Amino acid sequence: MEKKKILFIVYNFPPAAGAATQRIIKFLKYLNKFGYKTFVLTVDKVDYPDLDYTLIEKIPPDTKVIKTKYWTPFGIYRKITGRKENEKIPVAFIKDNHKSLAERISVFLRLNVFLPDAKIGWLPYAVRVGKRLIKEEKIDVVISSGPPHTTHLIAKSLKSKTGVKWIADFRDPWTDIDYYSGMKRTNFAEWVDSKLEKSVLKNADYVVSASEGYLEIIKSKGVKNNYEVLTNGFDPEDFQNIKIKEQSKFIITYTGNMPATRNPESLWIALEELARENNDFFENFEFHFAGVMDDEIRSEISSKKFYNKFVDHGYLSHQDVLELTFNSHLLIMIVNKVATSKEILPGKIFEYIASGNFVLVIGPEDGVSAKLINYIGQGIAIGYEGTERIKNLILELFKKWQNGELHKFFTETRNQFTREEITKKLIRIIENL
Repeated sequence: MEKKKILFIVYNFPPAAGAATQRIIKFLKYLNKFGYKTFVLTVDKVDYPDLDYTLIEKIPPDTKVIKTKYWTPFGIYRKITGRKENEKIPVAFIKDNHKSLAERISVFLRLNVFLPDAKIGWLPYAVRVGKRLIKEEKIDVVISSGPPHTTHLIAKSLKSKTGVKWIADFRDPWTDIDYYSGMKRTNFAEWVDSKLEKSVLKNADYVVSASEGYLEIIKSKGVKNNYEVLTNGFDPEDFQNIKIKEQSKFIITYTGNMPATRNPESLWIALEELARENNDFFENFEFHFAGVMDDEIRSEISSKKFYNKFVDHGYLSHQDVLELTFNSHLLIMIVNKVATSKEILPGKIFEYIASGNFVLVIGPEDGVSAKLINYIGQGIAIGYEGTERIKNLILELFKKWQNGELHKFFTETRNQFTREEITKKLIRIIENL
């Protein structure tokens, strides 16, 4: 029996980096492995802060990629804020502490005019090309992945015009997404955004979410549908060619971006106290950071003693991030300090787990990230105010490392979170449509 043809509608696609891109690339890899014909509808030029051109090589050769024109207001934003034409828009663009009037106006317009997001200008281009593609290729199923949630509106329109089956993939919530926490939006904008969200939940044939917590948020909207959790995961093949390094220092590592809502103040205090109180620790540890850090956080910690042991890698390719992760001793994961913090499950936690290293989750101890790391048995979650516990944990692991007693964790429970197993769940949904 001939396998179905699957069309993904995604904005985050190579060379765009990050967990969103990894999720799609791995779905494509294993759908193709199981005989499905895959297509991708995306944009012709990614206006995205982090680019990794090595990911282009990861696109399966049998996947047909179709790129369309699109429009975003970022060009206008650059002009009114005095930014250069090719300057990347920071990840933490939406925040409430911008100092200039131009920045504040830009944030207001994004929150209240460009709904559901700044990619809404892609919709007419994508619908026109997508409609033709569905008819010519006889596409069976469309999968839209957001954010940006404009992808879901594109898919909704395509379903309306062609009758194609449609799965809406929510990697993050919509109206409850963490960067809206504490932001001022007009009642009208919130109403419109909520209507758009519910229209997607109502019209999709299936709704999947990247975490149980996110799915509970989605279900709270009161729209009946077919719902399921499809978490992110890790691909064992990504770790086959890792270069193993002999480390002469105790390596603490954080990978990923660090906006203001992800500032681990308790960790900084713990590291500073250890650096000042324990010279043995200070001389034999390093803190490695790979990503983009909020300027105010960097300003806050740059005068600290422990910052002398701070190794800033900046942006790294995905492969380099995996090597850094694997060759560490303690991995730090910070859950955004927002209203929905208990529901947040970052994609990188699965690659942390795949590395076999101890993971410290700084965030709600009863949140989904904490529950996962406890279930795997590979780390611990400590609340935002747990400075003393963090300090004691770091010192305990440091001493184990010195004594040669710190080993990697490889539990059987982690195998259910491989990308192949997650894709098998997606296939069951596709076949049941």
